[in-house]
Amino acid sequence: MNRNLTYISKVLLYILSFALFSTIALGIVYIDTVLYHNVLEGGITEKLQIFLILGCGSLYLLHSLLKNEFRLCNSLVAILFSLFFVRELDAFFDNVFFHGSWFYIVFVILCFTFLYYIRKRYEIVEEFVEYSKTTNFALLALGLVLLLVVSRFFGYKGIWKIMCSDLATMYDVNILYRPIKNLVEEGMEVVAYVVLLFSAVHLFFTNKEKKQ
Repeated sequence: MNRNLTYISKVLLYILSFALFSTIALGIVYIDTVLYHNVLEGGITEKLQIFLILGCGSLYLLHSLLKNEFRLCNSLVAILFSLFFVRELDAFFDNVFFHGSWFYIVFVILCFTFLYYIRKRYEIVEEFVEYSKTTNFALLALGLVLLLVVSRFFGYKGIWKIMCSDLATMYDVNILYRPIKNLVEEGMEVVAYVVLLFSAVHLFFTNKEKKQ
């Protein structure tokens, strides 16, 4: 009985922690909307996203260096977050180098990753099969779906133009929909990064070691 209560307490604490952290993160998005009436590139929300990306990538990399458990998979996930980091700083790289330079940086990282890990492809496949059975993988997959699919769906401008079409006689729809679209899309991205951060933190609370 005591063991069950302890487990339930941990689950509730986990849920409350996720809810609290999500609320704080979305509160930062709210601050952006209050200050600028929009969620603009280079604003507080983007800085928060960069911070979350760095946190996720660092934790996955740290786990891959310190633990034998799913070392290859976690190092690949860390590289994935490095790609997200480069993409999030596209405006910075455009100013420093040239427009679209972030794509070439991503391409170089992918090439080096492929050349390094191609020799370990069989180990990666075996490790991934075991990794896909874990709770951490479920959190990681959920976060990636929210980030790469759901947020992009809500960021599709065609949907928002349809939603605002009834106001076309009074307002310029092309101007009207953008702040709403940005708020929903960027807010969803923040939630996705919070889920991904929890997946990274969850790594250090699992004791299952990969079978040698």
